Amino acid sequence: MHNSDHVILLEYYDDDHFLIKYHFCRNHTDQLALLAFKSQISQGPLQVLNSWNTSSIFANGRASHAVVASKSGEVGSLPYDLGNLSSLQVIDLASNFLEGGIPDSIGQLKNLYFLSLEENMLSSKLPPSIYNLSSLSSLGLTMNQIVDRLPSDIGRTFLPNLRELFIGENHFFGPLPSSLFNISTLEMLELSKNGFTGKVPDNMGNMQKLYLLGLSFNNQTWKLAMLMI
Repeated sequence: MHNSDHVILLEYYDDDHFLIKYHFCRNHTDQLALLAFKSQISQGPLQVLNSWNTSSIFANGRASHAVVASKSGEVGSLPYDLGNLSSLQVIDLASNFLEGGIPDSIGQLKNLYFLSLEENMLSSKLPPSIYNLSSLSSLGLTMNQIVDRLPSDIGRTFLPNLRELFIGENHFFGPLPSSLFNISTLEMLELSKNGFTGKVPDNMGNMQKLYLLGLSFNNQTWKLAMLMI
């Protein structure tokens, strides 16, 4: 991100709070999407969204590439308009108090490569469109209340560039798809503390780049299978 069209505003609050804000918009659609996001958030004690207004987020005619406000105490939900930020590459809203579901419009963000919504209170199923994010490299959903099962063909037709998948401490259930281990780019896979059942697929050994694997606190069959790997 060294292109002159990319403007980064950095704010350091203390050792635990780090904020990057891109709030320059290319068009009116971007502007409305960011204002819609702000309208659905009850701001935390850091008031990190105070500067998002009609003037600041429409400055210089530049595009929004990232929305980052982790560990800032934000409360609210993710608006459908978020999917209108077509240039968005990074979303990091981890460690807040966001609830509800992830809007299906997330699948419109074809340039998104980093999505972290960990440590929130998100629930319901994942929108099917999230698996169509072909540019996505890192997906973090750990420590939410998501109730869902992974699609059986997740590693055959979806997420071809995924390197990091963190979905531990949710309510995922059902068998673990063997196709998941066909994602040859995966380096980190965290599935602990869910309700997955069945055995660990035999093709796990095909993941040559994998160096972090979390499977604990699912069921006993998993633990026995792990001993055999």
